[in-house]
Formats: sequence, structure tokens, C-alpha cells
Amino acid sequence: MTRKLRNVAAALAAGFVMVIGAGAATLEEVPSIKEIMGKLNKGPDSLVQSLKKDLEVDPIDWNVVQDKTDEIAKYAGYMPKNEPPQGDKESWAAITKKYAGTAKKLAKAAKEKDLEAVTKAHGTMLKACAKCHMEFKP
Repeated sequence: MTRKLRNVAAALAAGFVMVIGAGAATLEEVPSIKEIMGKLNKGPDSLVQSLKKDLEVDPIDWNVVQDKTDEIAKYAGYMPKNEPPQGDKESWAAITKKYAGTAKKLAKAAKEKDLEAVTKAHGTMLKACAKCHMEFKP
């Protein structure tokens, strides 16, 4: 009987730890738009801006490109989780989801070492700025 109670207590404790752990994972802090844009685009050393230089070297250091594009995908993925500073929320959702999707394609292409696809996705990300800023930036 004692062994049975111990097993039940251990199972309950394990379940409790799993629930608490899952709850903590959902409490991830979403960076602000300003923080995301700073990390991705502000200045020549930002992730998206500096990626261009990384793609121009011969040979390309794919480890650097892959690390950078994974970070780009991570931060771009936070954009749809933010509220637009101004403008239509549905439009914001559509544009930011597309931006995050392009960043995922960028990271996938980098993992595959597909220079043409990386270059295309990178160019698409660079062109996304104007439309988004016109509609949403105060």
C-alpha cells in the first residue's frame, strides 16, 4: 500500500512539474516592435542588414548565415504577437504573418545552403519595410 501511494505521489508530482513547466513556456516575453526592429534592421550590424555582407563573401560561411537567419526567423516571428501602433489590426496580422513566413523561408533556405532562395527571401524582407511603415508606423 505504501509503495502504491508513493507511486501515485510521484506521478502527481511529475504531472505538476510538467504543467508548471508548460505554463512557464507560454509566459515567454514578447519583445516590443522597437526591440524587434532594432535587432533585425537598425544599423549596418543588424541581422537583416549584415546578412547581405555575409552572402557576398566567397566562400559563404553557412554556419554564420544559418545562425543569423535562425535569429531573424525568431524575431520576425514575434511581430504578429504585437499590436499595431496604428492602423488596421487585420491588415497588421496579415502583413506581419507574411513577414514571419518569409523569415522562416529564409532560415530554411539557409539550412539547405540554397543561395538563390536565401537571396530571394532576404530581398523580400528588405522590400517589406516601406509598406509596413507607411501603414503602421506613427
